[in-house]
Parts: sequence; C-alpha cells; structure tokens
Amino acid sequence: MSNIIGYTIGILFVIGIVAGPAAGNYFFSRNIYYAFVDAKSVEGEIYDCHVLKSRSGSTINRSWAPVAKDVDGNIAKGSFGWKKKKKCTEMFGDKVTMTVSSISKDRNQINTFFQLWFMPLIMNSICIILYGAMIKGFLKKKRKKSRKR
Repeated sequence: MSNIIGYTIGILFVIGIVAGPAAGNYFFSRNIYYAFVDAKSVEGEIYDCHVLKSRSGSTINRSWAPVAKDVDGNIAKGSFGWKKKKKCTEMFGDKVTMTVSSISKDRNQINTFFQLWFMPLIMNSICIILYGAMIKGFLKKKRKKSRKR
C-alpha cells in the first residue's frame, strides 16, 4: 500500500514539474494568440485607471492599471499596473495601440511591451531553460545506465 502512495506522489510531482511551466506559458501566451487570430489593431487613448485584483484581498497590495478607449467606444483594460495611482494617472491622454477582438470585448487589450509581451517572453525563457535542463539530465542519466551494462 505504501508503494502505491509513494508512486502516486512521485508521478504527481513529475507531472507538476513537466506540466507546470507549460501551463504558465499557455496562461501568459494566450493573449498574444488572441491578438493575432481574432483582433484588429486600432489607436486608443488612456482615459482612466482601474484597480487590479489583489490576490491577498488586502487593499494594501493593490495596483493600478490603465484603461484605454478608441474612437468607436471599445474599451481595453491593462493587465500590468503600478503600486501608486499617480503613475497611472500621469498616462491620461497618452495614445496607445489597442487590439480589439471581434469575438469578445473581454479580449480587448492594450498593446504595449509590458501589457502584452513581457510575461510571455519571461515564461518562454523559463520553459526553454527548464526543459533543456530536463532533457540534458535525462540523456545524461540514460548514457550512465547504458555504460553500466
């Protein structure tokens, strides 16, 4: 019975190590996919700030992100914010490029480096390094086993 529990925990651990970065990569890269597949690029202007949800539920950890609007009235909320509202309000009136979805208004987004490209770039780098290290370690272990025989 203890072998079954041990193997189950081991398998779940391996699945988490292998699937974890891929899930994170999907989570952060899906916005880029939506931007290329079903969105058009339009000019917008930042006119407001909104509060990004705090994971802890405390108002101390909240951050402020910009909200942009184009001439057709489409609204895009930013996903990257600042701790101080002043930094967000200083952006009022700035012209930005927005990706406006033809399928769902929830997929509208501000097309800036930090809003759309920064986190996918970081996650892709982590995945390449982590999966490269896993493959290298697996091949090293496989060569070691073949030498013993």
